[in-house]
Amino acid sequence: MITRKKTRMAGVALMCAAAWTAVSCEMNATVDADHEPVLQIDAVFYSDEAMPVIRVRQSFHTARKGGKFLVEKEALEISGADIELLRNGEPVSVTEESPGHYQPDTEIIVEAGDHFEIHVHKDGMQASALAAVPDHPIDRIAITTDEVVDAVWGRGDVPVQFHFPFMPEFTAIRIYSEEDTDDAEQSNLWLNGGGNVNYRSYYASDHAGEDELSITHSLRLQFPANEEDIDQQRTILFPFYVDMVIPEPIYETWHRHKFNYGDFTPLTVTNVEGGVGLFIGAVRVHYFIEAELTIHFRRSDWEG
Repeated sequence: MITRKKTRMAGVALMCAAAWTAVSCEMNATVDADHEPVLQIDAVFYSDEAMPVIRVRQSFHTARKGGKFLVEKEALEISGADIELLRNGEPVSVTEESPGHYQPDTEIIVEAGDHFEIHVHKDGMQASALAAVPDHPIDRIAITTDEVVDAVWGRGDVPVQFHFPFMPEFTAIRIYSEEDTDDAEQSNLWLNGGGNVNYRSYYASDHAGEDELSITHSLRLQFPANEEDIDQQRTILFPFYVDMVIPEPIYETWHRHKFNYGDFTPLTVTNVEGGVGLFIGAVRVHYFIEAELTIHFRRSDWEG
């Protein structure tokens, strides 16, 4: 048996801020002196959440041949830009809260199916972009678990099955227990690393010919176990969390390039006309789930 409740996600960012060529972990960057910069616009509009801060910067090429120079990262933020932002055709005013960071003046909750349009002008540079928030039937996603978990000295994997009544181009999912909560709130990782708090990525291209997405994502757990528990079974009500993000289809291409090229993502992956960046919509949901599990405790195979 499994029960679930959809709640508001707290403290977890969808994306490591879209890196492109203007962001790294360092405070300075060596750039190509001959590169003609363009505007970089980044924002992610999540359904059922307030409109985000919109970040406006300028792009650069990393230095290879010819002249090069060192720049401060703050110098790449575009301050004083002329910005026209529209939500479903209606204007939304913004205020520059800090260099390159433009905050909508009123708190507007984004809805599934919303369309956003932006036009940015600064010092002869101009760029525009369109974003559409996906309108998927999220409430119809089925989430189930195996009822019996095989645990070697209390350590076992809980398979969690997801069935989507649609096929998203890209989906990121992570599953974690109460013990992982602190790490989850501090983690912005999108890499397919180890541990429960890291997201795992699923691509529609890996499910060619299918109209609906069915996947299994395992949660690794350590249950308290002693010698007297071996060959015994214990039924528990186990709570855990599911975080899920489904962005616009272009993110699938960006994400694959991110893995292939690292922080300096090719400028060709963008939906910004006349510039670079990601200006997209996304669905982000957070589930609290309670599952009734029967834990079968045993020794490892080599112990006999």
